[in-house]
Order: sequence, then C-alpha cells, then structure tokens
Amino acid sequence: MAQSTLPAPLIRSRLESGKVIPFLGSGASLGERNPRAQPWDPKDAAHLPNAAELAEHLAKPVKFPADEVAKELTKIAKYYELMAGRDILDEELHTVFARQAKHTAIHTCLAGNPAPLLVISTNYDDLMERALAEQGREYDLVIHLTPATLKRVTDNERADSLLWRPHGGEPRFVTDDDLAEIDLKKTFVIYKMHGSIDLDNTARDSYVITEDDYIDFLTRMTGQGARVIPSFVAKHMAQRNLLFLGYSLRDWNLRVLLNQIERLSYRSITSWAIQYNPSMMEEQFWDKRNVEIFNLKVDEFVEVLRKG
Repeated sequence: MAQSTLPAPLIRSRLESGKVIPFLGSGASLGERNPRAQPWDPKDAAHLPNAAELAEHLAKPVKFPADEVAKELTKIAKYYELMAGRDILDEELHTVFARQAKHTAIHTCLAGNPAPLLVISTNYDDLMERALAEQGREYDLVIHLTPATLKRVTDNERADSLLWRPHGGEPRFVTDDDLAEIDLKKTFVIYKMHGSIDLDNTARDSYVITEDDYIDFLTRMTGQGARVIPSFVAKHMAQRNLLFLGYSLRDWNLRVLLNQIERLSYRSITSWAIQYNPSMMEEQFWDKRNVEIFNLKVDEFVEVLRKG
C-alpha cells in the first residue's frame, strides 16, 4: 500500500551522500503539468508528453485500430513503424523531443546534489543534461544504442553504447567493459538505458520504443552472459537505494528494469517509488518488489524533500 509519510530526511541524506540512484520515467519530465487537467498539446513547445500521451499522438496519424484493447506505447509505435517506416517513426520522435521544454524541479534538484550521482533515465529527452549544463556541472553521458543506430553510425560490431566522458566533446563507441573506467566518486553520470535524442547529430538518435526494440534489447543484453543493466551500473545498484520517479505500471521500461533488479538477489536495501494516484494493482506491484510507494507528484516530492 502507498505509504503516508515520506522519510524525507533519510532520502535527502542518502542523496546528498551519493547513495541513491534516481530512475527517471516519463512522469519525471512533466513538471507541474497534470495530464488529466492539462493534456499534452503537440503544438506546445514548453512541455513533453508522458508515455500514454505519446502513444495517443502516434496512434492518430496511422489510425491505430480502435478495437485494439491494448493501447500500449510499444504496440502503437510498432504499428506506426509498419505503416510509415522506421525512419519516419524516428523522425517524428525527434520532432517531439527536440523541443526546448523546460527541465523540471526534479532535474534541478538532482543537478544541484552535493555528491555526484548515477542517474538512470528511460526517457529520450535531454532535460537532465540541460539541468546539469545550466548549473555548470561536468558529467559523463552513456547512451544505449539500438542495432539500427549502430549500423547507421559505426562499423564497430562490439559496441552497444555511446560514451561522452565528459560530455561536450566527441563520444566514443563502447562496450559494457569500457564503462568500468567511470569513477562515480568524482563524476556525475547519466545512463540513458533506452536511447536518446541527439541534437548535434540526428543519425545518432536512438529509441528503444517498439515491441521488437524491447525484445532485441533484452536478447542482446542477456546473451553470452551479459545483462540488461551493464555491470558498471549493477555494481552500484547493489550498494545504493533506488528511487523511481514518474513511472507507471503500463511502462514496459519499468518492467524490464524491475525484472533485472530482481536478479540482484543479494540486494537488501530499501527502494522508493514516487507515483501520483497509483491504482491498487500498482501498489501491489511495487509492494511485491519490496519498493515503498508514496502517493505524490514528482514536483511535490521535491518540495517535501526540501522542507524535510
């Protein structure tokens, strides 16, 4: 069940010492906007959609069948790809996420954290990066690339990610093993698990978004002893609290994350989730994974954290 009292002093203390890994879901990019009261407008450059709104946006131009019961983003994105082609799908996603939406209170809060953090994002936007840049903070950026993107931009068959170390120069194509060189004690790190927009080079745009993308992602990252979550990230996850911000039960990326986390059977550290108005099913979903859930908007969580 959703907890009533947020342990704000504990979470703040753990964050300030760098002992929390925030996971940013699509709800973390909404800011103060309430999707129920203020639905996303594709013409509004100031805001980004959540997963459900993006699904609806993609469904309209390709006339996704109205009788389909499951209207998940992964399924609609796949239908869009079948109807228009992958290049057109990626082009539309770039149009959506290239807008200069304002980063939110949670991005500002995390960017100003005293100790370096490992922030894991399953979003395609660059709000976390812009929040760090605004505060003049140096950071490393790791972006997982889809096979289509890799084929388009490199002939390195072993690579699976792009690494900017630090961000600002030219990136390197790297493998899981290469990420071991990152020193989290010294460097703020953003790991974009399901791809990202690239404003400097659209050829490097990468989106894990369709059903096939997720299947391929899982297959590639679990084959030959590898993991969905790179060993560099898994090592830190075993030692830190996890903080899920802006996720919903309908998000495939959340299910992939939690499936992998459950494999870290040696974890005995509390995790927290911030989700506004979770359903009973979602409360049970979190509870069975030993995650304490708090019924708050992400911006409200930031405010409680500051006051606590």
